[in-house]
Amino acid sequence: MIIGLAAHFAAGIAIGVLYFQGLWWNARMVVSGGRWTAMVGLLTARFVLLGGALTLGSLEGAQALLTMAVGIL
Repeated sequence: MIIGLAAHFAAGIAIGVLYFQGLWWNARMVVSGGRWTAMVGLLTARFVLLGGALTLGSLEGAQALLTMAVGIL
């Protein structure tokens, strides 16, 4: 139980790092006037990654979902 929650927390941290790094790249593209197709693609990829990970976490139960969400933040 504790090991599973620790794994979900670690996965949440990894997903959070990827999500916020992608947000940083997206913000830099907006400021520098990058291609809008790349911006929309990165935005979509971030949402799909986050939504998919949280959906998989929810299949394990409420504790796993909340632990993963805390890890993401």
